[in-house]
Amino acid sequence: MALLATAQETIDLAGYVITDRPVIDALVAAQERGVAVRLILDPAQRHDLARLAPLFDAARKKHRGPIMHLKSYAIDGKVLRTGSANFTASGLKQQNNDLIVLDGGDAAAAFEREFERVWDAAEPVSVLAPAE
Repeated sequence: MALLATAQETIDLAGYVITDRPVIDALVAAQERGVAVRLILDPAQRHDLARLAPLFDAARKKHRGPIMHLKSYAIDGKVLRTGSANFTASGLKQQNNDLIVLDGGDAAAAFEREFERVWDAAEPVSVLAPAE
């Protein structure tokens, strides 16, 4: 949550599963302070859509097909957080998972290019048609 709190301009997050309350609360707080937050969700997973609702205008779900298995985000196009942990309480707090944070360099730019590719092909998330 401390890393998300450092965002000043953008957060682009691709999350296979997003249910962890502190993560969602940090994303909503970032949006409330003027950070442009965008989310890409895997459509086959159950996300906490009620808590994510304030972010729906900037949330998309990947079209069906190969799973979107990313658990990564870029902050301000400069810092990349990636690893094997889903954005769930168990993934972040109970399991042994990798967590890698890269500050600057080409990794964040490479993630942003892939994020844009998936974002452009994804469809909006809506209350009436939640990610399933």
